[in-house]
Amino acid sequence: MLIFGVIKFVNWCDVVIVGKTLTRIHANTLLCGNVDMSNIEIQVTRDSVCMGDDVEAPHYYSFSAEANTSLSTIFSHLSSRNYLASVAGRNHSWSAVVNGDVVATFLGNSQIPVPSDSLNLAISALSTQNCLTIRFKYKSAAT
Repeated sequence: MLIFGVIKFVNWCDVVIVGKTLTRIHANTLLCGNVDMSNIEIQVTRDSVCMGDDVEAPHYYSFSAEANTSLSTIFSHLSSRNYLASVAGRNHSWSAVVNGDVVATFLGNSQIPVPSDSLNLAISALSTQNCLTIRFKYKSAAT
């Protein structure tokens, strides 16, 4: 079950609970507001594809999902929201990056990733302190 999460901005001196630990964080740090250990807060951002798309930047979206939810299910949810921008042309792609690693590739305007073993991973295996950050990097077609 996917639910909307809560995001908090905190000041330097704030001490907050992340999972079951107390953490001191820097000013203006984005913090997952989810302290329920059975759910993971998912924070998604994507690159802009053109100047007109920049108007809506940073294309930030967050929600929560159960810890055993697969990456495939997360991408299906994002697809239902048409999260990735549709681009005129061919041979462009999106890379979904988690912890510096590409976990999925989306070709052209497809909202469905190319099949790979990583799609079966539970989000808890990729999350840090009850939070999963996914960044979609846009790769334009060669001109």
